[in-house]
Amino acid sequence: MNTLYEAFKASAKKYASNGFLCVPPLAKRNYYPDGVEFTYSDCDEAIEKLKSAYENAGYGYGHRIGFLLENRPEYVLHLIALNGLGVSCVPINPDYRHDEVLYQMSIRTQI
Repeated sequence: MNTLYEAFKASAKKYASNGFLCVPPLAKRNYYPDGVEFTYSDCDEAIEKLKSAYENAGYGYGHRIGFLLENRPEYVLHLIALNGLGVSCVPINPDYRHDEVLYQMSIRTQI
């Protein structure tokens, strides 16, 4: 079974110039109000840079990272890059109250 990273890399090789992420135009949005499309090749390059940066920072297999990010295309790039290192990503809902964030961030081990 392929990882998300491996599946993306295979698709990027096969469909390099095809669109991978598309943000339709929306004037009221605070990012990409005119819309944008990222090809597999664009995203592959960005993912490799992110993967290298995370690896150089010491992240690797078995680590977990919490993300407090907007619902933006860049989130997907971080997710795939970290998957390539064996890192789990935990999305943090920005609408959570303080106690809910603390609960989510607490380390719990249950078998």
